[in-house]
Amino acid sequence: MRPLIAPLFIAFATACVPAMPGAVRAGSSPVVSLPAEPVVSEADCRAKGGVWEPICRRQIDACVIGFPDAGSPCTDSSQCRGGCYAELSGAVLPGAPATGLCAANSNPCGCKALVESGRAGPMLCVD
Repeated sequence: MRPLIAPLFIAFATACVPAMPGAVRAGSSPVVSLPAEPVVSEADCRAKGGVWEPICRRQIDACVIGFPDAGSPCTDSSQCRGGCYAELSGAVLPGAPATGLCAANSNPCGCKALVESGRAGPMLCVD
């Protein structure tokens, strides 16, 4: 019985590990455009024009970089520095025609529906 416990524990523990930042499952689109080089310190963040602040529900310090095209109308993430997201003022159905706005910054937290090729994706929440 003991030889089975360790492999089961390892399988369970690795299933609970969150995906690496920037990791994308096959067939899915990235939520935000990450900087070309990861920002790992507050000084590096400020040098790149970002703000080092606590984000999401866990309030983990991270670098949030503003995008110059924030709020611009879009129909695809290729038109934005950080991603094109549907306006959430009304119901957005996945696959329905949609226009969006370019992301304001690199903060991935909150609920968003990515717009690709003029169509809304499913609502994804990051907290």
